[in-house]
Formats: sequence, C-alpha cells, structure tokens
Amino acid sequence: MNHWLLKSEPSAFSWDDQVKKGVEPWTGVRNHQAAKYLRSMGKGDQAFFYHSVEEKRIVGIVEVAREFYLDPTAKEGNWVCVDVKAVRPLFRPVTLAQIKAEPKLSDIPLIKQSRLSVMPLDERAWNILMTMGGAVITIPLSDLPDPGARAFVLENADGTKTGGFVLRIGDVIRAYVNSCPHTGAPLNWQEDRFLDYTQTDILCSMHGARFTPETGFCTIGPCKGKQLTPLAVEISHGMIHVRPLS
Repeated sequence: MNHWLLKSEPSAFSWDDQVKKGVEPWTGVRNHQAAKYLRSMGKGDQAFFYHSVEEKRIVGIVEVAREFYLDPTAKEGNWVCVDVKAVRPLFRPVTLAQIKAEPKLSDIPLIKQSRLSVMPLDERAWNILMTMGGAVITIPLSDLPDPGARAFVLENADGTKTGGFVLRIGDVIRAYVNSCPHTGAPLNWQEDRFLDYTQTDILCSMHGARFTPETGFCTIGPCKGKQLTPLAVEISHGMIHVRPLS
C-alpha cells in the first residue's frame, strides 16, 4: 500500500463535505505531475486530506476506492481522477507550521513542491505525520485473529521507538505498551505470542505473570495489582487505530 497527500480548498470541498459524501471522485486536477500521481494510485492506498489556502493543515485520512479513470469534469485532454472515501479524521490536525518545524519532514513534497495538489509520501513520513496527528499505528481488523494478538514497533516523531501490541478476544479489542510492570521486559516469548495457552489471559513469558485483557491488571505473579500501560483504540471502517491516551 502506498501513501499520499491530497490538497483541497475547504471553501470549495472540505473534509466535512468528504465525510457527508462518503465516496467522492477527486476531480479537477490539471497539473501533469499531480495527474501522474493519480494514475499511480492503487485501490486501498491511503492519503491525508489537507485543507489548503487559509487553513494549511492535515485534517483527515481517505482511502482510494477506485483507481484512475477519465475525469468527467475535464472538457478536453486526458485528465484523470480517482474515487476516494473518508476513513477518519486525525485525532489532532497537523498544521503546515508543525510540519515545517520537523526536520525529518524537510524533504517531503509538501515542502519541496508546495504547489502540487497530489503528492506521494514515503512510509517513514507517513508514520511521523500519523504520530503527530495522534495515531500510533493503523492495523486492518481482518489481520487480527480472534483470539490473538499482534505486536508493533513504531518510530516516534522524536526518533525514539515504542513497542506495543493489540489483542482481540471476541468483542474485546485492547492495546498496551509491550512492557511488563515488574521488570520492563517485553511480555511475548515469540512474535505476536502474548496470550496464554487458553487464549484468555495476557501472559508475561519471563515471570509467568497474568493480566486481564479487558483492563491490563495483573492478577497472578510478582506484579500483582499493577497494570500494563494502555493505549487508546478506535475502530473505524474495518481499521484499528491505536494512539496514546494523552
């Protein structure tokens, strides 16, 4: 999956308009470089929805629902468009000023080719912007077994890394920092192995401590009564979005 950024003047077509429409053609692109990027988009690719002109900030995330086809609004030429659908708003909008202040984003097209209305973002830039926008990681719900868990390691905006995991047991979906409150060691003994053999409790493989999936509280072991560090979880459009609580 590739990542992109799409610009729109909010007075012409805003994030709220996109949400109301659900799925909408991204028409009106009349720059050859931007049109080339539209042609490169694949179904399922995600893009930041950027309010240009007076706001200059990323406000939401959309997904490509249909790959390029001839733009019905073009009176001449082979201009193309794609259909995009709203995924979710950012937890915290990310302003252009914040982006310019982040050295790791100094080479992205939004800074280097600011007149483009459609532009690619590499995975590193996407993850940094997601972190700035309050989201730690995004995981398809279909990728998470029931019961089961999935580990992740993310690069924070300041260059540090955080290990975490998201688990699913029936209707319970929770995410925690992957650190035992007893020693700070990772909980899992193998990749994505966070549950005990009964698939009902979170298990620390080092000390045998058991934690309740719903709350993260330790019920058995040397850290009894202590709690795993929780992460906020939101489920939207078949995706699990994880972010810090604060």
